[in-house]
Parts: sequence; C-alpha cells; structure tokens
Amino acid sequence: MPIDTNPWYYVTFLGDPRVWFSIAVIFFVARIYSKHRKAHHFNWVGKFILFSGFGMGAAFGASELLKHIFQISRACTEATNVYCGGIGTLSFPSSHATIAFAAFVGIFYIIKQSYGKKEKQKAYIWLWIFIIPVLVGLSRIMLGVHTPLDVIGGVMTGILITILFIETISRIPAIRKMWIFERKK
Repeated sequence: MPIDTNPWYYVTFLGDPRVWFSIAVIFFVARIYSKHRKAHHFNWVGKFILFSGFGMGAAFGASELLKHIFQISRACTEATNVYCGGIGTLSFPSSHATIAFAAFVGIFYIIKQSYGKKEKQKAYIWLWIFIIPVLVGLSRIMLGVHTPLDVIGGVMTGILITILFIETISRIPAIRKMWIFERKK
C-alpha cells in the first residue's frame, strides 16, 4: 500500500469498523488477562466494550440496512477518485460517520457515568472526543466519497441507534449489575 500524502486519508480510518473492532478486542483481552480485573480503573473497559463495541455493531447493522433500503450509489467511481469504495457501492448513510459517532456516543455515556458532577472536567473531555467523529465525517466529504447528506445520515444513524441500544440494554438488571457498576449515592 503506497504512502498517501492526503491527511484526510488517514483521518478516515478512525471511522473504519475494523479499527474499532480491533480496539475493542484488545481492551477485551486486556480485561480478561489482567490481574486487576475488579480494580476501579478497569471498569471503563467493560463499559467501552458493551456501549461502544456493541453499540457500533448495532449502528453499523442499521447503516447497512439503510443503504439497502435507499439504494443510493456513490457519486464517485474508482476511475474518477482513487478513494472511492468501488463501482456499485452504496453511499447513504456513511458507515464511517455512523461508526465514529456510535463510538463517540458510547464513550460519552461512559464519561457521563464516570465523572458524576465534575461538569467542567466532563465538558473538556467531551469536546476533545467530539472532534474525532466530526473530523471523520469531514474526511469522507473531503475525500469525495460521500456527500454532506450521506455524512449527516451517518451521524444521525450512529447517534440514534447507539442511544437506543444503550438505553435498552441499561434496563436489563443483569447487565446493570455486571457491567454498569452503578455509582453509590
């Protein structure tokens, strides 16, 4: 694979499902083999796997379903754009934007649970984390593989499906006890 000089090419990988799946697997293995699994600083790993990992899976599935419902082809072709996903690939919604925003919502939920009333500290962290999915969405437009509407569709799909997923599984008592570790009041 040749080295690309376009920085958007590298930013777009932060929305690749394979990247996030690899991160989730690494965290899962680290949690399993850690001697300190019950330690407080490892609680976020389980939450990341549950909320971001499975949330991204649900959002990605919804994104693929929506692509087949709407059947909107990409405006680009491999002949006109080296970054294009191939002839006949579907465009709406952007799966990279869906994945990036689904990961953001999962991480957002973890931070919300972890920091409690430290609002100023949460705001700084959320701002920095929010920049990543925005850059991923922008990279898809800048590379010419999606229109702004495709990216907005991906953003909405990622956010809505992940929130729906998190809110649904958070109501299951066994998951609340095992994974969410409710804060003491």
